[in-house]
Amino acid sequence: MISESLYRALDESTFFVSKYEVQVKTYFLQKSKYGLRVQVSRFVDKRGSLSREKDTVEIKLLIGGGGVVIDKTFKSITLEKPTRKKVEECITDFLENASEYCKQSKN
Repeated sequence: MISESLYRALDESTFFVSKYEVQVKTYFLQKSKYGLRVQVSRFVDKRGSLSREKDTVEIKLLIGGGGVVIDKTFKSITLEKPTRKKVEECITDFLENASEYCKQSKN
């Protein structure tokens, strides 16, 4: 379902340093044909320790190119960087249940 080039994008990290000296390592996957955007974030403190509870897989399904935005965030349940399988499971679940997430976002 997800192309190899998207996984290469996932493996290329981008770092940001905030005023709190927290390093955020973010991976992006784009699949614009279907309006799918996947963001996997790692939060690392100034000592380099991973803040496990903040590991997330964020999946956004954009409908109408600027119309409705369905946003569903998943917390990673693993201690390692979310694997391809985990990201794939999140995406599959999100797409299969998109209508349900849409109803939730309206409430």
